[in-house]
Amino acid sequence: MKRLNKNEPIPKFLILEDEPNDLKLTLRALTKDKMKFEHRAVDNGAAFKKELKVFKPDLIIADYNLPTYTGMDALKWVNQNSPETPFIFVTGSLGEERAVETVKQGASDFVLKGNLVRLPMVIRRALKEIEYRKEKIQAQNAFRTAEARYKQLIENAPVGICELDLKGQITSVNKQASQIFEMKHNNKLLSELLDQNDSGQLNEWLKHKVNGKAFKGNFHSRNGKKLIDLTLIPHYDIETGSKRLIGVSQDITSRSKMENELREKNALLEGLLEAIPDAVFLKDQKFRYLMVNKSFEKILGVEMKDVLKKKDEEFIEKSLAAQYKKTDQEVVRTKELVTTLESHKDENDETFIFDTHKNPILNAKKQVIGIVGVSRNVTASIEAQEKLEQSKSLLLEAEKVANIGSWEFHVSLGKIFCSSGASLLLSVQLSERQVEYKTFLKACHQDDRAKVMTAFKNAILDGEPFSIEHRILRSDGSVSWLHTRGKPNQNERGNIEKIMGTIQDISEQKRSQEKLEKSQELLKEAQSIANIGSFDWNITQNILQCSEEFYSILELGQEYFWLTFDNYLEKIHPADRELTRKKIFDALLAVESYDVEHRVLLPDQSIKTVRAIGRFKADKQNQPERLLGTIQDVSDKKNAQNALLEGQEIERARIAREVHDGIGQLLAATKFNLAALDGMPEEEQEKHIEKIHNTLKMTIDEARRITRNLSTKVLEELGLEKALNELCIEASQLADISFELKYQPGNAYLSDKAQTTIYRMVQESINNIVKYSKAKVAKVQLIQEKNYLHLTISDDGRGFDQSDPKYRKGNGLSNLNQRTKSLHGYLDIDSKPGKGTTIQIKVPFENKNKS
Repeated sequence: MKRLNKNEPIPKFLILEDEPNDLKLTLRALTKDKMKFEHRAVDNGAAFKKELKVFKPDLIIADYNLPTYTGMDALKWVNQNSPETPFIFVTGSLGEERAVETVKQGASDFVLKGNLVRLPMVIRRALKEIEYRKEKIQAQNAFRTAEARYKQLIENAPVGICELDLKGQITSVNKQASQIFEMKHNNKLLSELLDQNDSGQLNEWLKHKVNGKAFKGNFHSRNGKKLIDLTLIPHYDIETGSKRLIGVSQDITSRSKMENELREKNALLEGLLEAIPDAVFLKDQKFRYLMVNKSFEKILGVEMKDVLKKKDEEFIEKSLAAQYKKTDQEVVRTKELVTTLESHKDENDETFIFDTHKNPILNAKKQVIGIVGVSRNVTASIEAQEKLEQSKSLLLEAEKVANIGSWEFHVSLGKIFCSSGASLLLSVQLSERQVEYKTFLKACHQDDRAKVMTAFKNAILDGEPFSIEHRILRSDGSVSWLHTRGKPNQNERGNIEKIMGTIQDISEQKRSQEKLEKSQELLKEAQSIANIGSFDWNITQNILQCSEEFYSILELGQEYFWLTFDNYLEKIHPADRELTRKKIFDALLAVESYDVEHRVLLPDQSIKTVRAIGRFKADKQNQPERLLGTIQDVSDKKNAQNALLEGQEIERARIAREVHDGIGQLLAATKFNLAALDGMPEEEQEKHIEKIHNTLKMTIDEARRITRNLSTKVLEELGLEKALNELCIEASQLADISFELKYQPGNAYLSDKAQTTIYRMVQESINNIVKYSKAKVAKVQLIQEKNYLHLTISDDGRGFDQSDPKYRKGNGLSNLNQRTKSLHGYLDIDSKPGKGTTIQIKVPFENKNKS
């Protein structure tokens, strides 16, 4: 059916009627009753059969009499192909006999055409009947499904299930019950399947009838091989109205056997526990006692009945109970054996010490379900041990004070027997106090092993006493220096049977000696490098050992007694720190030397300039392990250099002014005077004057160019970027070289001195390119990096050999190097013949936008 809404379906009607007027009357009767429906009308058998199949109507309305296909023919077809569909006759007249016949044949009802007002009521009743029929079918299907599931559940149940009458005769069994009772057929008395000696109580229960009470017991099978757990439950069958019995059975043969074995083992265990002198106990997961043995009762002065299901705090002194509870909690937390020494006081207030072992009991899920414990009275043994340890401690303390130990080497046994002190020095267990001679030799440092072997050999063969210093490897991996003395001991036949001697730990003396040697090495390196402040950096431990002058230069106080290399780097001026750090660590990675100048910031905020020279030392794997170096206070030298450079700039400015004011004015006056010449023939004067004009113009241009080179006026007027651009434009005009300028200083702040120095370095480099490079393209770049300005001047010219002395000693490179150092920067030049030249200058700056 289609639906009018979610809950109300629209019925579909198939109408078999050959008279159109009758069809209209029928439809009008339905619509007048406000019945919602969908319909199709046919007037012959073929169409009726087709629509029954395709349209699938919910209800059929048919005329009784049709010319070629009667209503009874249609009813017969519906009964065969769609018997659940309601069938209603609508006819002009229908006798009583025919009406009865139609109902017998399966018609739902009939309505006379003269009484069509009754049709909607008949249709609704028929539709309700079909809904009821559908619900009944669904219920029956659900019942059958549930019954099938129930039977399947019973059949596959892990226990035996059977049905019996009140006489005990089995009427049905499931598969498991057939296996338990070894049945091949039903209809057997249950008592016939059980051992005769066991079936009596069952028969007695059946004899007195069932009063609603279940019957339960364990029975042996007829052949005696099985033990069966059987339960009979009275059951009232609603369908038959009779009383029945439901039997539930389970083969417990294996379980019973295991229970018997467990009881036997428990009995054996109880016997053992009673015989053990140690206290044995069992607790549940809540620390309540489940079992204790006789020794436990005796030691604690309690009886088992007084402690079962109780916790320690319920019958033991509170502090001891808290101690016991703490170890119980540790067992539960770690799920491992916990061993402790626990004290206990008896009724005479005498304290006993128990060595207690508590072990967790885990279930299959690794969860703690209990604790089993054993406690042994170790008071006497501990007291004896303490006295022995006290004696040993006195001897050991005496040897420790002297840092010495004694030993005996038994030649025939090949073993060295040690005192406590010697045992400690040789990493020998105090409980053993002996070591194989071969083991002792193996513990000696490989570089000293031959020396030790020779000393013992000469003592045995020649009877020579010995006194040697050697190293030994301790069990913790450390190395100790020992002073070992030995004196051979002869027997009555003159053979050396043992050597007696002492050993003393001289590691401290050796360390002092090594420290002295390191100091001497540091002094030697400082003298070989600069004879000023020197340092030794242990890279692995990041410890810096320095001379007094090093501390003095940096004005470091006592708080820097343990100086690290990071402390040194922190003293570097913030503007120089990044570049200096990079220079040093670049040298570290390459395991090579470095030579840098940088400023340091002193505690009073004053500034020094130092020259730092370092030399990295590598290990066997060529990895840097130490840095030896010096620092030199070059503040005065640096100030002098700066003063010299500033004097040079002043001098150049003076010369520029003189050239401009002197030569320029003279030449300008000459030009004026010559222009006023007369007395010459007009033609000659014009040619001569034109020539003078050209000469004077070239002279003036040259004078101005010289002035520009010698003075920073263009820099002051235009700024660094435009001044550099002017240099590039002028150089491009003078030579056939394409100059490119990239100027990106970012937020870097440069002082007037720094700008002048950079301008001069670029100017000098461009002059060198124009004069010597024969390049086609040259580039000038000033770019801000993280903490410094990066100036790069490069060309694609002929380059030069940097190893050639005439280039290294030239004034051009020297001036660049001096100017770079004046800005606390670094200069790198890369050039090869035919590969061009690249000059890189890195200069620190102040970032005024940096918070």
